[in-house]
Amino acid sequence: MKDSIQEYVSENPNADFASIVKWFGTPEQFAESCVAEMDSSYLLEGMRTSEKILRIVMIAVTLGILIWVGFLTMAYCDFQKYENGYATVEIIEIEQSEGEK
Repeated sequence: MKDSIQEYVSENPNADFASIVKWFGTPEQFAESCVAEMDSSYLLEGMRTSEKILRIVMIAVTLGILIWVGFLTMAYCDFQKYENGYATVEIIEIEQSEGEK
């Protein structure tokens, strides 16, 4: 697609967008005609690459969510540990002296 447009522009140096659209059609029409002419194995390889990228992204998102849930679980456990904690109370017994009795 890119090569075709570059070749047209090099042959017609005064070409503007309107003349390119007139020659090749709208971008959607041009893309449709290029896809129709492509080899099916090339298209399938592109789809496989897209599927691989989608899988990698989904795995990364899943791992990110699992790490986040793990962090929240650890934070909750720490909170519960200190929520139900204990306190040390030290009682000091002071004997009364004879003068205070």
